[in-house]
Amino acid sequence: FIAVRIVFLLFEKYFSHSLKRSISDITYKDALLAGFAQSLAVIPGVSRAGAVILALMMLSVQRKDAALFSFLVAVPTILAAGIFDVLKSRADIATQHDAVLLLTGTHGY
Repeated sequence: FIAVRIVFLLFEKYFSHSLKRSISDITYKDALLAGFAQSLAVIPGVSRAGAVILALMMLSVQRKDAALFSFLVAVPTILAAGIFDVLKSRADIATQHDAVLLLTGTHGY
């Protein structure tokens, strides 16, 4: 965690002046590289959002746009994780009553 933070701080200090691209300038190649950076989050201490933001900043994307893109990339990831968890727990959701409670809780959240 500390090493990633140090890299982030050093990058901000020395290269923040070169961040000129906006979210509309992100190409498919940039998005793919951000996805690869997101996969680094399986390493303990590496933040998914931090990895994506830093990768996009290394591609000259402004920090605020990199943060927005990081949030947008998180939506399908979190949705897929939720679906996987429900499928994995389907034996625990055996009754109709439990399924109604799950759907109600999910919708209310």
